[in-house]
Amino acid sequence: LWQVMISAWTFGILPDGRKVTAYRVHDASGLTAIILDYGLILQSLILPDGRNITLNHADLDSYLSGNDYRGAIIGPYANRIEGACFNIEGTVYALAANEKSCNLHSGPNGFDRKLWKITPSKDKLEAVLKTQSMSGFPGQLEVQVRFELSQQRLRLSLRAVSDQSTPINMTYHPYWNLKGKGKIDDHDLHLISAGQTAYTLTDIKDISQTRFDFTMSRPIGQVQIDHNFKHTQGVVLNYGQTSLHISSSLPDLQIYTGDQMKTPRSGIAVEPQFQPNDINLERKSLFKASDAYDHWIEYKFDWR
Repeated sequence: LWQVMISAWTFGILPDGRKVTAYRVHDASGLTAIILDYGLILQSLILPDGRNITLNHADLDSYLSGNDYRGAIIGPYANRIEGACFNIEGTVYALAANEKSCNLHSGPNGFDRKLWKITPSKDKLEAVLKTQSMSGFPGQLEVQVRFELSQQRLRLSLRAVSDQSTPINMTYHPYWNLKGKGKIDDHDLHLISAGQTAYTLTDIKDISQTRFDFTMSRPIGQVQIDHNFKHTQGVVLNYGQTSLHISSSLPDLQIYTGDQMKTPRSGIAVEPQFQPNDINLERKSLFKASDAYDHWIEYKFDWR
């Protein structure tokens, strides 16, 4: 599947002295991905013409000091948990409130801040993380993420098992800019979903003929998005002759146009997941001991 041998080098050193390694992989089409074992960060996604179409940092210190989750794996729980707490069988679990009263992306010690064990093989990267109880979440987790690059696709397979009932809601957080620079306002967005939800409610709000209606592909323009879309049938992002199709086995999708970033609107994040705050709502994200969380996310690229 991967036409060039996987190469690896030291990307930087963590404050505790541990080494962070970068892995470069390459498929037959000329697509190149660089993935760090710290946070499983997608540091670069490079098209054959040399364009890097994902936002990145050139050095480890910038990732360590950043707060926009750039390119990282998110877990054990993506997005917001209202009130930074949840209840399982009568026990209330309190989390860090790191966005107003909410817990966002599992707080300051999530998967994005962990050093994963990566094992490269001829056709994939296998990443494993074994955790003790994390930042208020119950149970010990064993998490596996597999990266496969072939036929102009980057596919992530996500699997997690806990020894206790616990919420699991993982996602991946690259920011895409198909130009490789500038703002994403002139990108076309095509999104088909059942509607939009607030993170405190399960009610689905109809988005037809609103600013969030991208049923027909159209420019993002000045629309500011940081919302969850229900029962999404995939997303297509397009600029000129370059397109990105994002699909997943997960039911919902958070889209964020990067308006609060240091350089606003320089990339768009498209994050497949369960609905924000699901653990306090429908609880699809609650997994009992030994029940496997098992999902995939795929990015398909096309260029001319």
